[in-house]
Amino acid sequence: MLRIGLASLCLAAVLASSAVGCKDNVLGQNPGTGGSGGAGSCASDLSGTWDVVATRAGSATGTFAWVMTISATTFSMSAPSGTLLYTAGATKQLTWTRPAGVVPVAVTNTSAAVNSGSIPLALGGNWSFSANDETCTVNVAAASATGACQGPGNSVGTGNWPYPLPSPRHDRTYSATRVSQLTSQLGDFGGQWQLTNGAGANCTATVEGNRITATCTNAHPLTGALQLTLGNDCVASGTSGGYELSAHRR
Repeated sequence: MLRIGLASLCLAAVLASSAVGCKDNVLGQNPGTGGSGGAGSCASDLSGTWDVVATRAGSATGTFAWVMTISATTFSMSAPSGTLLYTAGATKQLTWTRPAGVVPVAVTNTSAAVNSGSIPLALGGNWSFSANDETCTVNVAAASATGACQGPGNSVGTGNWPYPLPSPRHDRTYSATRVSQLTSQLGDFGGQWQLTNGAGANCTATVEGNRITATCTNAHPLTGALQLTLGNDCVASGTSGGYELSAHRR
């Protein structure tokens, strides 16, 4: 589940591809507004409800649209294929609901302080996600992140994983390492990063100011260049793997 999390350069990560947590123990870093439509400038707070679209030109089936909601206590991502919903609290709850039924995902977290800037979610600490004999573990620190999944078969089962995000492979370690730090509205995520899937795929990413750029090799379906701009006017746009990406906050 690392990709929902790294898809967490939060909005970037979700637009492009992680494990999602909320700021409970580290709310003092960025309290946000906790509501949709009522937040301030997106340079300082991405809280709210977002309409997100990824379109591949010339493909009749190449358009994906979903609604994403972010607050200090909730993360959700909803599309016709299903709804992913995380709720913080004394007992953390995560569900993946699709036409075939509801999949409850057991969540545990040992939190660690990570300054995520304008993102009202915290990925910091050690996370575990378990459902239907599959378990993914993720560790996120200010300058690194690692994740791995275990279970039957080659990849995380489609019944446990929100389509159309690529499913992680079992017995493979995904990692991201910050090699230099840069100023960014995303706090500790600002910098130059090296990412790998443990099987020959590599990405070099730069997170600076309100922009994210990346180049990936041997990383199907993410091979190629990604660029994303998070506007102060709460409009995001970019490209990734042949897709045009766009999002705006309601």
